[in-house]
Amino acid sequence: MPQSLVPMPKDKKDGPEPLLLSLREILNRLSARLNRDGAKPETEATDPSLRAAKIATVSAEIVIGCTKPEALEHVLRALNVNDHLRGIQPYDEDARLIALFATLVDAYARESRLADALADAFPDARAADLLDLTGVRDALTVNGPLDPLEPLVPAGADVSPVVLRDVAVRAITALVFPGIPSETPQKTNGHTVRDTGRFWPVVRGTLQEPAWSQIRAKTAEARTRLWSAAVAQLFVHRGNILSALGLFGTTREGAGQDPRPLTELLLGAEAGDAAAWAALVQRMVPALIHAPQSFITPGQGSEAGAGRKGVRRTPKSALAALTLAYTAGAPGVSRALLLAFAKTVLEHPDAPRPPEPDDGTPLICYGEQHWAEADRTAITAGMVIAPDAEGRPTRYVADKAWFDELFPVDLGTSVPENPANAPAGAGNTADAGAVTTTHGEAAADPCDQLATLRRELPARVELVEGSYLKAVDAAHTLMTDFEEAHRLRVQLGEEPLPAEQRIEWMEKLTKVRAPAQASVTTLEQVEALILKV
Repeated sequence: MPQSLVPMPKDKKDGPEPLLLSLREILNRLSARLNRDGAKPETEATDPSLRAAKIATVSAEIVIGCTKPEALEHVLRALNVNDHLRGIQPYDEDARLIALFATLVDAYARESRLADALADAFPDARAADLLDLTGVRDALTVNGPLDPLEPLVPAGADVSPVVLRDVAVRAITALVFPGIPSETPQKTNGHTVRDTGRFWPVVRGTLQEPAWSQIRAKTAEARTRLWSAAVAQLFVHRGNILSALGLFGTTREGAGQDPRPLTELLLGAEAGDAAAWAALVQRMVPALIHAPQSFITPGQGSEAGAGRKGVRRTPKSALAALTLAYTAGAPGVSRALLLAFAKTVLEHPDAPRPPEPDDGTPLICYGEQHWAEADRTAITAGMVIAPDAEGRPTRYVADKAWFDELFPVDLGTSVPENPANAPAGAGNTADAGAVTTTHGEAAADPCDQLATLRRELPARVELVEGSYLKAVDAAHTLMTDFEEAHRLRVQLGEEPLPAEQRIEWMEKLTKVRAPAQASVTTLEQVEALILKV
């Protein structure tokens, strides 16, 4: 449209007439002209400007029906990549990121990479090849139930809302932060070429990211916001999406998730596996952020000093303290407390009613003990009862004050008191004959060792039981497949495989069978030792 038809007061009249190619600019100019005419006192009631004002101020609710909902959703969520990934609709930040994540999932499906990406992220899935990709897409974008994710649950594991939500979070993480192959770089014509795998190019093309070698903290922060907004949809109480900033670092190599399911991680943490607890803490992150009483908040404190806005604490600091409480220990924190807290936090989003203690006493938030009863926060569904050192529920609801008190910022930086600096006296003479190791450290107390082993051995027995059951199922499945292959070969009259390939397979199974048979003898010895513990 020529600019002269809808001029603005400040437009210059000299020179050739430019053309207005943007519909938004044309509408802005029309609106400005109508507002200018409507403000004149001599304007009559039938003037187009006043008629337009009446029409524009009518509030209406439009209900759209269509035969293809996916087509309507595409129109509403479609993004204009040329406009720097800003939505066509006036989205707010959360809605824009959710729409962008839906576009990312569609890009995986369009490139036929969605099933492969999920299969790589869930190596122990019961039936990753039977995924309903349409249902998976709806589940990850919260346009449908999480039931289509059930084939990604490991075989033999119970399917519950907690497990399905954990699978959904892991799937979202795998799509947003795909892993990069760890191959050695290859030099071609003097340039280093890095294989970025099959999935990262999909993320780069959809999010319009720079080359893999140029990924920095700013790019990682933008992708973390996308991940946080997509995960927040899975929870009833949605916290601030900025609470996850800094959790993934630069993420050049991907998120690096632990493939073990929740039940196995809980058993491993109970059995004393520090790596299992660290992975479990990472799984707890969304529940810690999106809780009625959030344990991780964005931008807490001030870098200028604790006296201004409290002790500076980033989300990464909260997770580090929670992880170190398991390995380094903390005053008043036991492994029973940590495990009870982890189980409750993971289950709290599905709580249908407020928590209730066993003795019926009223619950109060830990940080509101000294508040007046009228000022205290109401106890709602999804809140977590704070456990004691034995893992038993108390009369307090765990909140940010409880979390910061048990897992302080300086948990990992505290230095134990040096016995050499302690004053000499009768209190120190008792340790004069204490047994020390070759490195000068005090030897572990046998009583503590026995108590620790008795506490951890039940979980270790369950882990070994699960591993053996998986091995037995795998061997049975392998035998069934070979029987079916033999039957089909005889039925079709095909030639047998080359002798070299058959010998290679037999040698591999022979190497596996030898330690398997030795492990049976080891288990018999364990059974005899159980009677003596």
